[in-house]
Amino acid sequence: MKELDPSDKKVLLELKTSGLRGDRLIMKTYLENPQFTVRSVILERLFDIEEIKQLQFAWNTDKTPFVFTVGYEGLTIDSFLNKLIAYNIMAVVDVRNNPQSMKYGFSKKSFSDYIEKAGMKYTHIPELGIPSVMRKGLGKDVLYEDLFQKYENDLLPNQEQAKMRLLALISKYQRIALVCFEADHHYCHRNTLVEYLQKKRVLTKPVKHI
Repeated sequence: MKELDPSDKKVLLELKTSGLRGDRLIMKTYLENPQFTVRSVILERLFDIEEIKQLQFAWNTDKTPFVFTVGYEGLTIDSFLNKLIAYNIMAVVDVRNNPQSMKYGFSKKSFSDYIEKAGMKYTHIPELGIPSVMRKGLGKDVLYEDLFQKYENDLLPNQEQAKMRLLALISKYQRIALVCFEADHHYCHRNTLVEYLQKKRVLTKPVKHI
């Protein structure tokens, strides 16, 4: 409790004293956040047909093909998953070279489990990441611009199989998210990756950084 913000602490204390548990708590959460019920597998157990129809008004069912890119910096695993669901993303492609994280829920095993349980496909393509040896000194001796130029010129041309795998996933799932750490795509190689594929004219679907 000491690590919580005062506002979060207040909400938890109110919840504790409310007496809400089990299905009643889930129903309250669903009614207050209907946009995140789109992939729930227990709606029919909790609500009747008319109530479900009301919840559906908040669902994003957009199936327009899109390649999204997103970083989890500054997000909890819950807020990250909510973001993916809000954009109706069907598959997540982890483009970290080494998918380990000090942030809870974002190391490969737990991360993939959360993604799959939220109804999305998880795929890790480490070959499209930047090896840690190339990132050494980043922000000090190594400039982002130089790093991404080296990534584009020296690494990506030699990763034909990995690129074809990514393009196959885009074609299959239509709405996918390329995931890495940095919140700002300008400081992440995922931006260089999509720009490279666009320049090569192999990525024709629109790209959105979220």
